Amino acid sequence: MTLDHAFAWSIVGWVAAVFALFGARLMTKGRTRFERIDKIGGSILLSQRLMEAFYWTFGPIVRLCVALGITANMITWGSLVTGLAGGLALAVGHFGVGAFLGLVGMLLDTFDGMVARATKKSSDSGEVLDAAADRYTEFAYIGGLAFYYRADAWFCALALLALLAALMISYSSAKADAMHVPTPRGTMRRHERGAYLIAGAVFSALTDVWEMGRFGRSIGVPMLAGLAVIALVGNVSAVRRFTAVARSVRAKEISEGRFAVEAPSSVVDDEDDEDDEVEPPVLRPMDGAHVP
Repeated sequence: MTLDHAFAWSIVGWVAAVFALFGARLMTKGRTRFERIDKIGGSILLSQRLMEAFYWTFGPIVRLCVALGITANMITWGSLVTGLAGGLALAVGHFGVGAFLGLVGMLLDTFDGMVARATKKSSDSGEVLDAAADRYTEFAYIGGLAFYYRADAWFCALALLALLAALMISYSSAKADAMHVPTPRGTMRRHERGAYLIAGAVFSALTDVWEMGRFGRSIGVPMLAGLAVIALVGNVSAVRRFTAVARSVRAKEISEGRFAVEAPSSVVDDEDDEDDEVEPPVLRPMDGAHVP
């Protein structure tokens, strides 16, 4: 068994253990709810119940971090380092190692927010650091795949389209916040992209022997499938999100009276016939208003 196989199987074992423990919890105490998960919500790509299963197992780890004095920013830096390392591992074709490091990075990215809320020490500067770390780690992870597939134009293009979807979905949320309108909910958000990327890397590590026998090299077919889902669903979601943001901004401008009715450009003489046509009023933005 190679190192990639060992890391991939360790992830499979961990996921199985989470399901077993959470299943026991459901049978004995029923469903557990989390305000954070309720706010995020599930989707057809990643159910809310599945997220609750993993979130439930994070509680003891978060309490341990608080007890040891580990701050949210320290955890964020850890997620950045492991995420970048995971991208480097994928760039050289180590899918199992990349999956493990990517998973650790994604878990740390979840822990930092939980620790910040538990210690009541969340700050704007911490959110900026977290947002920057998220963008760099996601770029490294998908960028590493683009580098690995650099000799195959179509595969590389698929990775770049997935990267485009990730950036545009994140930017649509940032734009909504900047415009002070509700952030649109859609599919292929960061936690969903992370789940598909890690799952693709895990199964690619486990199928590399078959691929070597079939294609003579490790292609990472499951990884390509994950990238395809992210590229297709993610870019469609990004367009829909930007459309929703534009509509919300337009509705906000109208409700705030930032549009005024301008008088017709032509003036009707008193002697003109009653049948003469009059230009309808034109809706134009007031001074200082910006129309997207």
